[in-house]
Amino acid sequence: MKLFVNWSGACVPSARMKHGTTSSGSGTLSRVVAGLLLIASLLLIAAYALLPPVPFAPSQWRWNEIQGFPTLIPFRTIGTYLAGALVDVEKRQLLGNVVLFMPFGFALPLAVRASRSLIRALTAGVCLAFAVETLQIILPAHGADIDDVILNSFGALLGFLCYQLTSITWRLVRRTR
Repeated sequence: MKLFVNWSGACVPSARMKHGTTSSGSGTLSRVVAGLLLIASLLLIAAYALLPPVPFAPSQWRWNEIQGFPTLIPFRTIGTYLAGALVDVEKRQLLGNVVLFMPFGFALPLAVRASRSLIRALTAGVCLAFAVETLQIILPAHGADIDDVILNSFGALLGFLCYQLTSITWRLVRRTR
């Protein structure tokens, strides 16, 4: 019989139940933590991509105007940045768009079992990136760019691949115990 140390520190018998959870609820705790990670990643994306840069006067918010014509030609901005010597702002723009969506790509399959396939996780990343860029059309001090959708989606893909690598490593470690 295996013993399990529950949250209070008491040793109790580990009774396996459906889906590998134990009677002490460790499966529930991991689902809650995964859900919180997903929510935190979504809040990070919303704060960084949708809030105006500071300082920004609320009187400058113009909800009835489009904030500039969106760039709809794929790889135009990325190509322009990479064609010249990258300055710090351009490096932050390129890397920031990728890194911003990596936590989402990692947390989504942790929290939502149905998104553990590459296609579903990538589709969710593309849809979220497209939604953010669509909102940026009407938000002040923001501009919509299809290259941001590409970079954000790539970040979600990298996050998903990190999840897969972590999941495989975790299974191998558990198997050797």
